[in-house]
Amino acid sequence: MAVLAALGALMVLFFMGTPVAFSLFLSTFLYFLIGADQPLVLLIQRLAGGLESVSLLAIPFFIMAGVFMNYSGITTRLLNLAELCTRRFHGGLAQSNVLLSTFMGGLSGSNIADAAMNAKLLVPQMNARGYPTPFSAAITAASSLITSTIPPGIALIIYGYVNNVSIGRLFMAGVVPGIGMALAMMVMVSIMCRRHGYQPPRRERVSRQEWISVTRAGLIALALPVLVIGGIRIGVFTPTEAGAMAVAYALIVGVFVYRELRPTTIALATRESLLSAVNVLFIICVA
Repeated sequence: MAVLAALGALMVLFFMGTPVAFSLFLSTFLYFLIGADQPLVLLIQRLAGGLESVSLLAIPFFIMAGVFMNYSGITTRLLNLAELCTRRFHGGLAQSNVLLSTFMGGLSGSNIADAAMNAKLLVPQMNARGYPTPFSAAITAASSLITSTIPPGIALIIYGYVNNVSIGRLFMAGVVPGIGMALAMMVMVSIMCRRHGYQPPRRERVSRQEWISVTRAGLIALALPVLVIGGIRIGVFTPTEAGAMAVAYALIVGVFVYRELRPTTIALATRESLLSAVNVLFIICVA
């Protein structure tokens, strides 16, 4: 009876639009309140115990790395590199959306952060160049799934923690499927843009100086996935330590290379990282 009441309350809360974390917590609290033979203090103990894992520290680290990259200008330079690579394709800006999500998959690992970032950076530009808003939103939402597949995806970390699977091996296994998803989506975007006449290819030549400048700035950011995956693969550090390395790398690049991180922006990025990490970790602890 108590189990049915808890499940019923969970479904009602979902349909009412209650956030997932609060729905899980309230339905479980109802179970302990009306039917369980266990004391309520056990619920609190289980909540705290759900986060007692070193592996889960990788989640706030990689979230913080992604936020710092947005504030340090790394994301903007990756977007410039993506636009340069796709300018001769049909639907170049839509292709950039997919390619940027692929790049960010190797940097932040958060599909929610990627979707929010692309919605701010690319969707207004896509609308200004004639893309319908539903198409722009669909590309942004679909391409963000690549981010959670390519290492260091946060979903891979959670799966490895819950099922006691090696997170390092999951990271290695996500590379090929993630790249395959990106290529398939770029082909689909090209076909749809060609069919509907969205943004024809740009034929003007790009100067050698522009290629060197944009590529060099982008490759500095793309060195991070190589550092993370390579370090885990050869056993230099664990996935959790790789997250800390990603934060340090983003800080060094933002402060000393691009010189866009200031004490005020670091404070803002830290606050945003904290709120994002709490959202994810609270769902894990109540689940």
